[in-house]
Amino acid sequence: MRPLAAHGVGIDEDALSAVVEHSQRYPYFIQLWGDALWKQHAATGATPITAAAVAAARPGVAASVADYYQSRYRELRGQGLLNAAVAVARLFQARVDATAREHELDAALTAAGIEDASERLATLDGLNRLGYVWCPPGQMPPIAWSAGIPSLMTFMLERGVAL
Repeated sequence: MRPLAAHGVGIDEDALSAVVEHSQRYPYFIQLWGDALWKQHAATGATPITAAAVAAARPGVAASVADYYQSRYRELRGQGLLNAAVAVARLFQARVDATAREHELDAALTAAGIEDASERLATLDGLNRLGYVWCPPGQMPPIAWSAGIPSLMTFMLERGVAL
């Protein structure tokens, strides 16, 4: 929220906590919130930004997030990765922690019907390129993968894509 502060616009702790929670700390979602809150401030001139302003901005941000999910769904479908995305989402949904080892992802992709090892690797690479899963750069095996955006995985599961 530094850009807001650079313009003399503050944000109270409750509002900031709500934005952080809803954005999942995902940079694009933070940008959506920043834009929405800036527009709220421009319309009202109120500072600091309060939980009420966040509540007023939430429907617009939620609509933008939903559009983003639809776009990612179309990307995954267009690249033939829907079944893999759902299998990976199921794996992460069942996790207590937010990571999965590469062999666990490999097993999930095998269960999704991807029998060939090189095809599973290419599928994982495709999911990584789209930001669906990611791992810290330079990590040595065993690699711990994370969900790119956990709520996108929930969206994929809710779409009911059949394996």
